[in-house]
Amino acid sequence: MIGAQQLDALDPQTRQAMLSLMAELAARDAQLRQRDHEIAFKQALIDKLTHEMAVLKRLKFAATSERFASTCRPSRRACWKRRWTRT
Repeated sequence: MIGAQQLDALDPQTRQAMLSLMAELAARDAQLRQRDHEIAFKQALIDKLTHEMAVLKRLKFAATSERFASTCRPSRRACWKRRWTRT
């Protein structure tokens, strides 16, 4: 960064231009920090929803696999016959 002494050494027009550029740069930095914060929040939400979907799918498919397991007790061959003749 340019120090105060270096700015004082410049002519007034150049100093004003440098100050306005530095202010613009600071504003852009603030916008980038805000966007980074929003991106982090949205990614955390996506991760949370992905985890929730995985848990719900696990519960759903666990129930169906348990149902298949209970109907497939007599023998595997009979189970496969029943499973393929239902459709």
